[in-house]
Amino acid sequence: MRFPQSSEYCHFAIEAIEAAKVIGLVMFWFLHDEFDLAQFEIIIHPDSQRKGYATEAIRGLLTYAFTGLRVRRIVAECDARNLPARGLLLKAGLRQESECIQDRLQKGQWVNTVGFALLKQEYERSSPS
Repeated sequence: MRFPQSSEYCHFAIEAIEAAKVIGLVMFWFLHDEFDLAQFEIIIHPDSQRKGYATEAIRGLLTYAFTGLRVRRIVAECDARNLPARGLLLKAGLRQESECIQDRLQKGQWVNTVGFALLKQEYERSSPS
């Protein structure tokens, strides 16, 4: 697998250890040239979805972002029709905070985007010490 080359994005491989293969990718970047506000996207191969890999990867990313990088706020977005992705972000601890109506044109159809976020203090309150 080849990772995209970018000076603006960090790419993390998601590996299924028992199978010793890469099954997904997390992209992470800072917004607005500020290092306290970040966004991420996650992609998991369809054969490896609904097995807990994405939840584990997001929780690891949140720990890294909030404790290692000292991010203040992290956000993620998904297509409003993607109910599994919405559930994943909620399960990982983010909260839904917006829905933009018909903000993207996809395959000739206007679709909604749902926004999720988590603040560092929310993360600290919900994480076991």
